[in-house]
Amino acid sequence: MNRYPTALKEKKNLTEDKKKQIRKKRRTRNFKLVLMTCVWILFSASIVFSMNNDFLPKQSEKTLTFMVTEGDSLWSIGKQYCPEYMDIRKYIHEIMKLNDMQDTTLYVNETIIIPIKE
Repeated sequence: MNRYPTALKEKKNLTEDKKKQIRKKRRTRNFKLVLMTCVWILFSASIVFSMNNDFLPKQSEKTLTFMVTEGDSLWSIGKQYCPEYMDIRKYIHEIMKLNDMQDTTLYVNETIIIPIKE
């Protein structure tokens, strides 16, 4: 008669052990998932920040702040400051990229940044 209650207890203990194993596996899996997500976020952020640095002037690159007056254009400014060894179109493109310009339109009293090449 006492045989059945002990069998039930053993069965209960067995299921409790399995439940503990399952919980431990879940905890391990969830920890790995959170860890991999953090690594992925850090990796993605490093890529984004490294891409954004391409648009900023380099620390060693000299720049000049230029106030636009009537009659100025990117071409006239480019002719004035572009070094002889450089193509003026590339220089104007650098000015546009540096100032986040979509087109070559300039306005009187507008301030733009001009890269100085040596």
